[in-house]
Amino acid sequence: MKCAGETFLSSFIKMKHYKDTFKINRSIKIIFLFSFTLFSLNFKPCSSACARAEYETGDEECCPMCAPGNRVYRDCTEFTSTTCVPCMGATFLDAPNGLKECFICMICDPGVGLRVKTACTRTSDTVCEPLQEYYCTDQHRGSCIHAKKHTKCRPGEFIQHMGSEKSDTVCEACPSGFYSPLGINCTRWTDCSVRDEVQQREGSAVEDVQCVSKTSRHRYSIIPAAASALILLLLLIILFIKPKNPEKSHKNHREVNRGDERDCGLTEAVQETVSSSAHTESSVVRLNFFRKGNRETRSAQP
Repeated sequence: MKCAGETFLSSFIKMKHYKDTFKINRSIKIIFLFSFTLFSLNFKPCSSACARAEYETGDEECCPMCAPGNRVYRDCTEFTSTTCVPCMGATFLDAPNGLKECFICMICDPGVGLRVKTACTRTSDTVCEPLQEYYCTDQHRGSCIHAKKHTKCRPGEFIQHMGSEKSDTVCEACPSGFYSPLGINCTRWTDCSVRDEVQQREGSAVEDVQCVSKTSRHRYSIIPAAASALILLLLLIILFIKPKNPEKSHKNHREVNRGDERDCGLTEAVQETVSSSAHTESSVVRLNFFRKGNRETRSAQP
């Protein structure tokens, strides 16, 4: 929005610009200049004329600012100064001001890797810092507003530069002949010859070489050979025991079955003979018992 003085001056410049096109009446020109003179007596520049410790109100009046930690409750008047009140709750104002509202204190959100370094006061905002094992990725007025977790080096890597509050961890791969199972530092492969041992397995970026004693290695090499020889011996025994003539074996099997059948028949005949003998003996016992009874009866008669 243009000030009145700026509008008046622009109109005057336009009139001067068109003086060659229109012949301005002398009386009108005098009236215009007289009006401009009266306006200049009450002219206020477009830029604020308030002092450094003052603020301009909506009525274009200059009022004293409130001190840090306070806000404007009521603008000054012709008879009273500015009315200020303290910032309340989690709000602050860190400089002299003419504001009607205090700023809200920043919240250090653990969800984005932050924690409180300096608590908020009436005159200063909260200062946040990264959580443990986090580093700051964005700052505002000396306070961290976003953080990320430090990179964790993978197995086969080592920590070249440890992470801090301001920088991430720098990882690098282990050189050849070294290993790192946890991704912290690299360790040289074991020299088996120093321990009077032999290498059984090659090392890698995540595992050390595997060493064994020379006697153990010799023993381990004998075991497969012994196992192979034992298996071969078992196969030879099986082949030796197995009959060479299947027909002869079958004939022998039939003869054995016939012998078994004859044995079964003989056994049944013996069982029948024994049963018959037992029956005859039982009959004789009953006959003798009957005869003895008759003799006792006869002797008892007169």
